[in-house]
Amino acid sequence: VALSDEDFRRANVEATQTVDILAFVEAADIAPIYFDTPYYLSPGKRGEKSYALLRQTLKRSGKAAVASVVIRTRQHVAVLLPMDDMLVLNTLRFADEIRSADDFELPREAKASPREVEMALKLVEEMSEKWKPGKYHDTYREDLLARIRKKVKAGETEEITEPEEEGGKERKKGAEVIDLMAL
Repeated sequence: VALSDEDFRRANVEATQTVDILAFVEAADIAPIYFDTPYYLSPGKRGEKSYALLRQTLKRSGKAAVASVVIRTRQHVAVLLPMDDMLVLNTLRFADEIRSADDFELPREAKASPREVEMALKLVEEMSEKWKPGKYHDTYREDLLARIRKKVKAGETEEITEPEEEGGKERKKGAEVIDLMAL
């Protein structure tokens, strides 16, 4: 079917400035795979008391508010969660946007021995620390910005860097994964 811009315009949901709460669920029942993009929410004019009431109610109940919201021109299902003195709206993925675990070949029959599990638990305990988000950095971004600054300083702002020969520096293939069994 051929669609015009007008067809898309007519099908678009109407953008509003509201967050429509649809239900309340246990916050712990929402699997992390559903979370997409977080946004800070602040109250609108004359909405401070309602905002505070919702925030405090969610904190005390341990519940999350499931909501519908339009961001730009797309409708989202979202969840409202309290965080310190504010509310965070986190857009969620729809169930049909998530692949089923049945789509993957997983080692369903493989079992670790109780001794192996105990050793792995000890390793996890030794490597455990308090969550400090500032400790982690996007090193790729930092390296890319350093490369950009180097090219600007050298006056190479319009030159494209050619790829290195096969015999050159070897590229990393991905993140280093700790093999718990080997440890």
